[in-house]
Amino acid sequence: MIRLVLASLLAAISLGNTGEILNNRDFENKDDNMKGWTVTNGRYVIEDTAPVHPATSSYLTIYSTAGTVLSNDCNGTFEVRQGEIFDFNAYVNPSQKGKMVVFIIDENGEVIGGNTFKVRDGGWKHYKCSVQVSKSSGNCKIDIVPPMGKVSIDAASLVSTDNYK
Repeated sequence: MIRLVLASLLAAISLGNTGEILNNRDFENKDDNMKGWTVTNGRYVIEDTAPVHPATSSYLTIYSTAGTVLSNDCNGTFEVRQGEIFDFNAYVNPSQKGKMVVFIIDENGEVIGGNTFKVRDGGWKHYKCSVQVSKSSGNCKIDIVPPMGKVSIDAASLVSTDNYK
C-alpha cells in the first residue's frame, strides 16, 4: 500500500500540475531523446539548430512519406472513459502545408478517437485540437500522422479537459 501511494506521488510530481499524458513531450530526455516515441515508415532525426525556444533546444524532425506514423506510448498508463475529451497541442514546423491527424488507439489497436488539423509552412506555429473517445479503455497510446515532407515537432501535449474543471 505504501509503495503504491509513493509511486502515485512520484508520478504526480514528475507530471507537475498539468496532468500531461505524453511521455517525453519535448524530446529532451537526457538519456534517450526518443524515449516514449516511435516513428513508423519514415526517417527522423533529433535536431537543435532552430528550436521553438532556447530553453528546450531538442526537437523531432520527421521526413514523412505515405504511411508515416509518430506514436507515443503515454508511459503505458493512459486510461480513458467513454466520451472523455482530450486537448492535443504541439508546435509544428512543416516544409509545406498539409494536414496532421491525431488518433487515440486502444490496447487492441482500435482507433477510439481522432481529429485532424491543418498546418502551414513558414516556421514554428502552435496548433491544437480536441479528441473525444468513443469508448472506455485502458493502456491507450497516441498516433500522429504528419503531413508529407519534412515536419518538425516540439512541445507536444495531451491533457484531459477534465483537468480544467
